[in-house]
Amino acid sequence: MNFKSPYHFAYGAGYNGTGILGNGTITDSTVPVFSNPVGGTPNRFANLSAENVFGSIHGLNSTSNNSLREITWGNGAIGYLGNGGVTNRSIPNFTALTAPLKQIKTNSGYTVLNLSNTGNVYWYGQFNAPTNTSASSPVLIVGNVKIAKILSATLVACFLLDHNGYTYWIGNMTAGILGNGSSSIVTGK
Repeated sequence: MNFKSPYHFAYGAGYNGTGILGNGTITDSTVPVFSNPVGGTPNRFANLSAENVFGSIHGLNSTSNNSLREITWGNGAIGYLGNGGVTNRSIPNFTALTAPLKQIKTNSGYTVLNLSNTGNVYWYGQFNAPTNTSASSPVLIVGNVKIAKILSATLVACFLLDHNGYTYWIGNMTAGILGNGSSSIVTGK
């Protein structure tokens, strides 16, 4: 009988100065090492996102009640691990957001977006849309519109899709990314 799990375990090798390998050390490794479990139970990831530029890992982990929560480890500067602090972590741990999630999206090194099962969107790290700011714990940015999918996330904008096929943009207009001269959420098809 063949059984294929939709979940994956995390292994890593290479530079570990920020704890990005998740094995409880900051020692580099030339062979793959297994990431430490959260609470003694092996992490079963439905989605992993490694940020090579910033040196952190973000993963959706299946919990005991089969919901997905975000686990992070590695470089914690500017609050990039979403745990309310700014220090590095060499052991995987949950973020401050307790809402069950269905998607995480990271950009090339600063912003993390979380999409909850209820369609709310949260961010943490550094996000220059609509203002240049940072947060070390997840902050609700879209709650009045129920989002189905995060399409992309950059340092100055994010693009979201709702259940009716409408695209939503949140962006820093000083960067000219949307070209409409507004810093509020706008919609279009």
